[in-house]
Amino acid sequence: MGSPFAIYVRVSEVGGRKGESFGSPEEQEAAARSWADRAGEETYFDEEECVDLDVSGGLAAEDRKLGGLIARCESGEFAGVVVRYEDRFARDVTAGSVALARLVDCGARLVATASGFDSAHLTPDKQMVFSIMMAVGQAQRERNRDARMSAKERAAARGVYCAPAPFGYEKDEAGRLVANEDADIVRDIFKRRAAGAGFSEIARDLPMTRSGVRRVVMNRAYLGEQSIPDRKRKGEPKLAADYPGHPPVVTSAQWEAANAVQGLAPRHTGLGERTKLKGVVRCGVCGGIMHVLAYGKAKDKRTFACARGHGSMAVSKIEPAVLYQLDLAVSNREPHIAAVIEGDTRYTDALIAVEDAQRTLAEYRDSLELQRELGVADFAAGLRARKEAVELARKELRGMPKPEPSSTTEMTLEEFDLADSRRFYARAIAEVLVFPKTAEHRLTMRWQGSEEAFPVPPIEDFGLLAATGA
Repeated sequence: MGSPFAIYVRVSEVGGRKGESFGSPEEQEAAARSWADRAGEETYFDEEECVDLDVSGGLAAEDRKLGGLIARCESGEFAGVVVRYEDRFARDVTAGSVALARLVDCGARLVATASGFDSAHLTPDKQMVFSIMMAVGQAQRERNRDARMSAKERAAARGVYCAPAPFGYEKDEAGRLVANEDADIVRDIFKRRAAGAGFSEIARDLPMTRSGVRRVVMNRAYLGEQSIPDRKRKGEPKLAADYPGHPPVVTSAQWEAANAVQGLAPRHTGLGERTKLKGVVRCGVCGGIMHVLAYGKAKDKRTFACARGHGSMAVSKIEPAVLYQLDLAVSNREPHIAAVIEGDTRYTDALIAVEDAQRTLAEYRDSLELQRELGVADFAAGLRARKEAVELARKELRGMPKPEPSSTTEMTLEEFDLADSRRFYARAIAEVLVFPKTAEHRLTMRWQGSEEAFPVPPIEDFGLLAATGA
């Protein structure tokens, strides 16, 4: 048997996944596998290399993953490319013709399983049919684009936000943006960036990547603006300034200040850098990370303060009390803390769950017997379910704290430097909440992996304060 055929799957932005005749990615893949089974051909499929999601067929092959597959056909690795319809291959007369010519010139084939098109022994009539299909696809793409632009303009005029809700917002029933509980985190990101903090530094304290923080800072949606594609200037955004906006999360001055910071930010060595529970202490009212501020005549005292003014509490009252509870938990081998010290396996278990889900998907995908038994539609449904199981396992993995690199040097908690201590505290303590003075318990904490918080009593004894390193 010769070289395998590469399966190429494409889902354009036009229509999303909700009703275009080409079918879902799983249906496209299943149809290609069914053709290969009937034709006695081997197939190659890798989602990272063979699937273009939200990618227009009007782009040249080199600007899509298709270009890589064609290059591998030219090198002799693949015998050709299999798609469900010609318009999955391309939706542009020029781009489609160039891509097909590359396949024909290297002796590879293009197969469209639904229409029966096969470029083997390409005749002038076959070439004409292909060109007609490309022209039809291009006309349909342009009509769809115009309809989509009109729909977005009408929706924007009603105040609908025509894109996924940015972090810190959610959509109401009418599709308008409203701020949610994460808006406080967004405000904190802008505040810290304006103060000179780097994207990586900010991301370390959040369930967010460096690029995610960068996207937040650069997004003008937080000013109450939205942009939609400009139908008169292809590829350029059109600010929807004339349309109803949404409630801003930051002011124009805050946005400009955060975006004025350029290059690598300096490393801060101020008040926050000298606190042991930086990033762990949160406001019990709004849930936002509390900042460290100075107070007293000499400004030599520190306090954790809510950025929204819900309250504050001295560092000297929080850290000794919390770390004393941690000492007790270590001494008493509290289950959650023991798991961290002895080797928390939650991350490893979650990683194994992802690998198991991926293996199940691969075994299902490669089973010719199941493909024949179930048929295209049912096999595609099974593919979809197993892909969803992989994504669910990945989501669980992303929520797990990563284990620290193992060290051959044993040390006590007292021997940790500040950075090491912080990493341990973050792995052991899920959160410390500070409540207003009127609350029954001003201070509560929760271990990582536990769903139950418990009150933290104040420490008044000086000897105990000294013992905990305050």
